[in-house]
Amino acid sequence: MTRYIVNIPSVEEASVFSARIQKMPFDVDLHSGRTVIDAKSVLGVIYFGVGRNAFLEAHTDRKADQEMLEEAVRDYLVQDDQMARVI
Repeated sequence: MTRYIVNIPSVEEASVFSARIQKMPFDVDLHSGRTVIDAKSVLGVIYFGVGRNAFLEAHTDRKADQEMLEEAVRDYLVQDDQMARVI
């Protein structure tokens, strides 16, 4: 399992983000606290809340899968100095 911190800034970007995640051949979740949603669900991503940091968790240990996911979500990855605001 691989974990990243992401931030989806708007409803429009939630659609783009989810479309990119849907191409992944493995399960991907967004979670914060006790809330976990399927990152491939546009409605789930919008419901989860745009504009806030969340954990993105990929259910794969394959290096090629991790690289493919990183490429797909690089626009949404949170930099180290922004990580303190994970809710």
